[in-house]
Amino acid sequence: MPRNLTKFNTDWLHRVDSNNDSVNIWLKKGSTPTTCKCSLCQTGDLSCGNQGWKAIEQHMNINKHKEILRQWKQNAKFRVLNQARSDSADSSTSTSTGIPILDANTNKNKPLTLDDQVTKAEILWSLKVAQKGLSYNLCNELNELFSSMFPDSSIAGNFSIQADKMSYVISHGLGPYFKKKLIEDVKKADKFVLIFDEQMNNQNKKQLDMLLRYWSNEKQCVVNRFYKSIILLGHAYAKTIRDIIIESFATDGLNLNKLLMLGRDNPNINISLENLIDVEMKKQGGCLLTIGSCNIHIIHNAFKNGILSSKWYVDSFCLDLYSWFKCSPARQEDYKNVSEDIDSVMEKAILYFSITRWVLLGKVIDRILNQWDILCDYFLCFLPEKQPVQIRENKRYESIKLVLSSNFSKKNLPLNNMLLRDLQVLDYLSRTDRSSGDRIIRVARNIPNLLDDREIDKENRSLLSESSINSLRLVYDGVKLFGSGSAHKSCNYRESLIAAKLAVAIHNNNKNNNKIIHNDKQQHLEEEKVLLDKQKTLAHQMKEAEYLIDEGTNRLEGALKNGAFSEVHAAKLLIDGGREKLTSINEQQQQLTNELDKLRLKRKNALLHEQSINKKLKPIQQNQHNIMNLIDST
Repeated sequence: MPRNLTKFNTDWLHRVDSNNDSVNIWLKKGSTPTTCKCSLCQTGDLSCGNQGWKAIEQHMNINKHKEILRQWKQNAKFRVLNQARSDSADSSTSTSTGIPILDANTNKNKPLTLDDQVTKAEILWSLKVAQKGLSYNLCNELNELFSSMFPDSSIAGNFSIQADKMSYVISHGLGPYFKKKLIEDVKKADKFVLIFDEQMNNQNKKQLDMLLRYWSNEKQCVVNRFYKSIILLGHAYAKTIRDIIIESFATDGLNLNKLLMLGRDNPNINISLENLIDVEMKKQGGCLLTIGSCNIHIIHNAFKNGILSSKWYVDSFCLDLYSWFKCSPARQEDYKNVSEDIDSVMEKAILYFSITRWVLLGKVIDRILNQWDILCDYFLCFLPEKQPVQIRENKRYESIKLVLSSNFSKKNLPLNNMLLRDLQVLDYLSRTDRSSGDRIIRVARNIPNLLDDREIDKENRSLLSESSINSLRLVYDGVKLFGSGSAHKSCNYRESLIAAKLAVAIHNNNKNNNKIIHNDKQQHLEEEKVLLDKQKTLAHQMKEAEYLIDEGTNRLEGALKNGAFSEVHAAKLLIDGGREKLTSINEQQQQLTNELDKLRLKRKNALLHEQSINKKLKPIQQNQHNIMNLIDST
């Protein structure tokens, strides 16, 4: 063996094989300096330390390599294979991890086959589900529905996508596809802004949402793109969020020094986070642009404090009125009858008001003042006379009655304040008025750099897993940007076909693995039941053996006491037989105990193997991105 091993030479990538094909199509550098890999054959590290280029020539002359290369050159139909990998301690419970690999390339000019057309239809439906927020369970009977609707269509006849398959197509196919396009677009930008918000979701966990604002070379405008959501456990300290952001950038290959600024609200934790990010950037020779926080939060808090300090309690009054009629059709009908007696033309509905939507307060108060006389007649006259039981010891009624009985609120509500009236233009429903343009200008002059945080969509926080949340929002964002809201215009079908087929391959493999695991569980339970039944039978036989020994002992004592020596032999036979049977039963019980221990160990290993499947999804997704990169390069 030579003392100095031959290292992988990058000049080899410029060589050709016996068919005059460039080897850089499949030849890659290995994990060590003296190894190489074949991306087509999906090999591990191949040693080239002893033979150098000769080792590579030996591999390229293998028949399997030649056949795979021939199919690749002929642009054969795309197929997804699974590499089997035994992970269980026992061969009976072995399953495959299901890492999809690329078996052949796709021809961009080749017409789609029937299978590809069916996959395309499933992709379009998945895009529409993500765009409109439809339930996955809606897809469970679509194949029968479409077959009945379009009986003459072979595509509809072969269309098959259920809830679990839909989840995999979006989470492992379309989501990573749009994520890849996002990262590629962001990398082309000189700078980008990170917008983030952290809030409790429906799972009672903290969810960190991150968006990117940058100049898109593809769209030639500034765009706001969803980046990712992270489910946080426990406290969301500034250091924790900083580590998440920096790790996310490093994983996706985003340069931290390209971060221009942070879009955030006012909590102190976000101020600390901004300082921590700035420190990390200064270590790399960069810095954040700091121009202050979100002005809309300052205005909101100022207005809220103003309402509290004024002691008008107008917000509580508006909520009490709305809540009084909200869930009672009978009260709504009574109020409508009272209002028609006074003015049949007037609008009768009470508008909803929330303290977090204080811009709408003026509109709500306007409606209340227009109906003031009707409200007074209903609460101060109609209810005490017609329905005294309903208002007895009712705190909400007493609160409403107190405000209506006093003219202070009606006389002192600040409805003539020009700024408060202009601020209503922030509600898009108020922009239909012809004067809305002038109101926007006045608001812009009074509140410079007014920001809007509607991009942080709280309605997308759901009970779904983190992977599903990210993929659904990535697909929604991709349809919105690339398809202008139309699902059928939003993606490249050739690339999305590959992504979808990879996701389906992962789904089918995991489905098979789960089926094998389920069958193994059932088999283990049945075997355990048989062993436990045998154990019960042996316990019953042990009692019989102990009974024989006791019977023989009693007979022996009686025979010795009475001098009946003829009974001694019979008693001895009973005792010996019982002891022999007891010894045999003990041996069988020990054997059963050993078998039960082995069976329970198998069940434990099967459970550990089942738990490890989720951990293997990450390398599967990484392999998926590598395949997409291979397709792009070819």
